[in-house]
Amino acid sequence: MSLRTRLILAALILGLAAPVCGLAQPTPQPVSSDTRSWKSLGDLLKAADPVFRDAAVRNAARAAVPDERLLRDLRWTREPGLLIHVRMQAPTTGQGSVVPLGTPVVLGVGDTPLSAAFAGFSDPPLQPAPAAGMREATERSFLVWAALGRRGRLSFSLLAPLEAQGLRRAAERLIADPKEAPEEARRRALRILTGFQQEMVARGASADVLERLQAAVEAHRSAYSSLANQTQRRVAAVQAERGDNRALQLVEAYSNVLTLEGLRLQARPWVEARDVRRKLAAARTPAAIRQVLIEHRDENRRRISATDLEALRRTERDRYRAVLEVAASQPEGRAALGVLLPPRP
Repeated sequence: MSLRTRLILAALILGLAAPVCGLAQPTPQPVSSDTRSWKSLGDLLKAADPVFRDAAVRNAARAAVPDERLLRDLRWTREPGLLIHVRMQAPTTGQGSVVPLGTPVVLGVGDTPLSAAFAGFSDPPLQPAPAAGMREATERSFLVWAALGRRGRLSFSLLAPLEAQGLRRAAERLIADPKEAPEEARRRALRILTGFQQEMVARGASADVLERLQAAVEAHRSAYSSLANQTQRRVAAVQAERGDNRALQLVEAYSNVLTLEGLRLQARPWVEARDVRRKLAAARTPAAIRQVLIEHRDENRRRISATDLEALRRTERDRYRAVLEVAASQPEGRAALGVLLPPRP
């Protein structure tokens, strides 16, 4: 390996090891403390539901998510596991056989089943609707967690229907959380991006490829940092505006009942900014207290409207893609693009 290649490689590895915007990384958790593992997806399916005891049904399910595809996804992302959704359908009349609804689909990779479920249910893959006279049988549908072991072999764990339903509800709560959802999405992107970079290094990419990769990584980190900072500021402004509105409601409700100090005591817990608290302390009439709160609320509204998070997200996503598209210069890397690239908006 030439000196130039070694220098680029060292810089890239140092960049991968650097902390990312101070975001805490979640600790991987097992699927369940008492979950059994299978070495074969077919064996798990046979144990999970009587329908899959039929060899033809079982083989069709396995063919939809072949081991080669699962191994590719996990190796290129270097995530601990991926989540497979197995849907079932039953007659609406309640009489008749339960059968698979389409074939199993990969919801996503992740460091935990919740992370993979977050990805899958945020942007669900296209799946068939139940046949005429049938309904989706969630009470028989289940999830499979496929993990890559130390020896590079797959192991499969079952999340039975009740556990699968609980995981889906947890993922939907996370998706609906205006603060946590963007953070989880960025954490996932950065983990996957880092895994991809490490795989490129491990495959012995040329000095030219590593140099382009390093430049693209630095551009992405800059865009990511801007997006993370602006997101945090917007969240803070939204929370502050809510506090101002609550404080205004209390001051207006009690302006003819409480003393000035009593009004300040009502407003102060809802206002964290020190300069605003000083202005509240200096106010000499109820009208002056209201004016302080109105000005602070309007300032927060201006901050919210001035933050164009969508433009920042587009920039971050484009730069993320630019990093991953370096893989197109590597024959084996082309197969990874479908796994790693987020869909364009």
